[in-house]
Amino acid sequence: KVALASAKLEDHHLAKKSGKGLSGMFFSDVVKVYFDPKQNGKIRNVREETTRKNRGNVQDFINWQGDRDITTIDRSVANSYVNWLENSYKKPNGDYIGEATLKNKIWSIRSVLRFAVNKNWLEINVFDKLDLDDRGKPEEKRVSLTKEQIKTLIALDMPDQYRLIFRILACTG
Repeated sequence: KVALASAKLEDHHLAKKSGKGLSGMFFSDVVKVYFDPKQNGKIRNVREETTRKNRGNVQDFINWQGDRDITTIDRSVANSYVNWLENSYKKPNGDYIGEATLKNKIWSIRSVLRFAVNKNWLEINVFDKLDLDDRGKPEEKRVSLTKEQIKTLIALDMPDQYRLIFRILACTG
């Protein structure tokens, strides 16, 4: 099935290069080849959890915009997706996503489109050079305890195992 998708992509690439309009390559077809190491020529040494998250991020994009010809994914689509992630996408707990999560979601899409560019199935990757600084919910600032606060905490009357936990946390963060 993936080999057929790859062959289909190659045929559509030729049509696109000859000036016949849309490439006919759909984003989901590129995704299938991208995640299949036999087809994309790479053996990915990536944790299963990372691959699962990347697949989920890519699926979020497809759910948002539909499965479309990759040549119709332009800068306005990329900016609209970033705006949607920032202003409408919510985590399961109901919070908006932070800057780091937004960047991770965009990274997944950018990687798939970069793969398409490298295969000459797409001319440019519109997700490259998106300005993502200060986008998403600001990360909460963490305040560290002072040495005096840590000493006071450890000096409290508590079971030894809790004191040990606090000491480990104080040393490791």
